[in-house]
Amino acid sequence: MSIADGTRQRVTDVELLDRINSALDSVNYPELKGIRCLASDCNVSLVGTISSYYLKQVAQTTVLQVSGVRRVDNQLMVRP
Repeated sequence: MSIADGTRQRVTDVELLDRINSALDSVNYPELKGIRCLASDCNVSLVGTISSYYLKQVAQTTVLQVSGVRRVDNQLMVRP
């Protein structure tokens, strides 16, 4: 695909995961670095356990802002 024919090149899942991990690393919550991210066709799943609902939302919002992410399935569990 090329820009000349009016189509956008799609990001690969590996590239997308690199972008997501960089975004999560840049947030000032070290706990977010332990989240497991899975990507398939620009759809992302967040998996793992986290300490608060606030951090669950921060993770989701951060990932949604990454270029190339189409949808986020937030499966993060909050520790009791």
